[in-house]
Amino acid sequence: MIRNLRVLATGLCLILSTSIHANAQPLFSLTPLTPTTFELGADEAVVVQYRVTNNTAMTRQLTMQPIAGITQMISGAGYCANSLSLTPNQSCILTLLLNSSQLPRTVNHVPVICKTDGRGNNTPDPYLCSRPSDANSLNITVFPTSSPRIIIPLSVNPEILSLQTGGSSVNLTVTNHTTTLFAGRNISLKLPDSWSDVTQNAEGCALVAPNQSCTIVLTPGHTDHASEVLPVIGDNTQPAYVTLSSQTSPTVLSESKLSLGLSVNNTALNAALTGTPRKFIISNTGDATANNVVYSISPSLPAGTAISPASCGSIPAGGTCELTVTPASTESSSASTLTVSGNNTNAIESQIDVLTYGSIYQSGYVFAVNDTTPDTESIAGKAAALSDQASAGAPSNPNGIVWSNNGERILIYAVSFSSTSTDPIPSDIQAPGQTACDARTDGLCTTTNIISYYDSITVPRTNYAAGLCAAQIDGHNDWSLPAINQLSGGGQTIGRNLDALGLGNIELGWYWSSTQENPGVGDRNALYVGFNGAGGRIGGGGKNGRLGVRCIRDLDY
Repeated sequence: MIRNLRVLATGLCLILSTSIHANAQPLFSLTPLTPTTFELGADEAVVVQYRVTNNTAMTRQLTMQPIAGITQMISGAGYCANSLSLTPNQSCILTLLLNSSQLPRTVNHVPVICKTDGRGNNTPDPYLCSRPSDANSLNITVFPTSSPRIIIPLSVNPEILSLQTGGSSVNLTVTNHTTTLFAGRNISLKLPDSWSDVTQNAEGCALVAPNQSCTIVLTPGHTDHASEVLPVIGDNTQPAYVTLSSQTSPTVLSESKLSLGLSVNNTALNAALTGTPRKFIISNTGDATANNVVYSISPSLPAGTAISPASCGSIPAGGTCELTVTPASTESSSASTLTVSGNNTNAIESQIDVLTYGSIYQSGYVFAVNDTTPDTESIAGKAAALSDQASAGAPSNPNGIVWSNNGERILIYAVSFSSTSTDPIPSDIQAPGQTACDARTDGLCTTTNIISYYDSITVPRTNYAAGLCAAQIDGHNDWSLPAINQLSGGGQTIGRNLDALGLGNIELGWYWSSTQENPGVGDRNALYVGFNGAGGRIGGGGKNGRLGVRCIRDLDY
C-alpha cells in the first residue's frame, strides 16, 4: 500500500512539474540558436544548438538526458560541458551532433536538461528537468535514402606535406566549411595503391561538424614517394587536395678537407714530384642514411687525373665514403670544385689543386714540394710571394732595402752560415725569442731571430729586409725571409724551380737571404743571391746594401 502511494506521489509530481513549466518560466530554458526541424537521409549528420539558461535562484549542476544517435559536443567557445555548473541567470551553448544512421525514424520532445542527482552522481534527476517548447523541440524525420543531399566544402592544412620516410607520424588537419548545419562524414585521404606502406588514421574524421576540424594522422613507411596531388574527401563532401611526398629523412654531409693540394706525378722533373694519391673523407654526420650520394667536378680535373669511386651510393648514419684523387703529370690551370650531395643531404664543396713548380697556390708560387704527408692531407712544401716586397736590382738599387737597421754590421744570434739547431753561431748574444737555427735552410727560424733582435731594441720592422716579411701579405702573416739555400743551391730552391724555369715572376737582380756570413768572415756580411734566369749565384756583401726581398711561407696542409 505504501509503495503504491509513493508511485502515485511521483506521478503527481511529474504532472504538476510539467504543468508548471508549461505555464510559467521554466527552471532551465532552452532557446534554439539553429533550426530544429530536419528531414534527414539515412547517412546524414547535422548540428543543432540551444542556449541553456539557469533561471533558478541558486547554482545548479545540470546534465542532458541521453538520446540515442545524438552526441553532445563540448569543444567550442561557450559550449556546455557534459556536466555543467550554471550560476543564476548564467548560460552556455548546448551543441548537439545528430547522426541519422543511429537515430530512430522520428525524434521529438527533446532535448531534456535536468539537475544532476548530486554528490558526485551526474545521473539526471527526473524530478527537476526542463525541455524546449513543442515548437522549439527537435523534430527530426529520418528517411531511408542514403544519397547525400548536401555536398560540404572542405579545406586541408597544410596543403603541401612532406613525410620523412621511416620517420614519425604527421598530422593533416581537415576543416568543414559548410554554411549549413550538416556534418561531413567518413572523411579520409585517398592514397594511391603504390603508397601501400603509408598508413592513415582518420577515425576522428568520421563526423566533422560545421566549421569544425579533424585530424588525419599519416605514418610514413620505408619507401620514398615522389610528390603527388591527392584528394581528401568524405561521403558527402567536395574533395580538398594535399600535395604529399615521402622522402628519406634529411641528413648532413661533411668533408674532411675544404681544399686538397696534390703533387703532379713528374719525377722526371724532380724526384719530389711523386704524385701521391690523396683522399677526401665524406662523412654522414646525421641520423639517417644518406641516399644516392654523387659528386660533380667543375672545371674538369687536369688530363690524366682521376677520382674514384664513381659515386658514394648510400652512406649510413655515422658512416663515411672515401674519394681518392690520383694525379697525373699535368697540373691544374685553376682549382677544380668537387661538389658532393645526396637525395636527402646538403651539398658540400671542396677544392682540388694538382700542383707543380710555379703553380699559384695559397697566395704564392710553389717552389718546394713534400709529397710524404698523410694521404688524407694536402702536400706540404713552400711558396714564394707573388711579387717582391722590395725591388731587386744592383746592390746600389735605390728601391731595395738594407739587411740591417741603418746598415749596421752587428752579428745576430744563430743566423750565421754554419749555425745549426744544436750548435748556434754566434751563440753568445742571444735575445728574448731567439732559438738555435739551421741557418742555411730554415728561413723561418733565422727571420724570427732577426726580428726578435730588432724588436728588443725597438726598431720598426719596415726598416730592414727580414722585417718586411713580418707583414700580412695576400691574406697570410706567416712569411719569412728565405735562408740562403732556400734561395739557391742544391735541392728545391727558388733559383732552381722558379728562376731557372722562367717561373715565379723573379726579377733579374739581387735578393737578400736571412743568413749572415760566419763571424770573422767577410767582415760580418750577409748572404744574397743574384738571379739571372739560370738558378742564381750566391754572394755576400755589407748589410747596408739595398737589395730585393721575396718572402716565402710554408704551405698549409
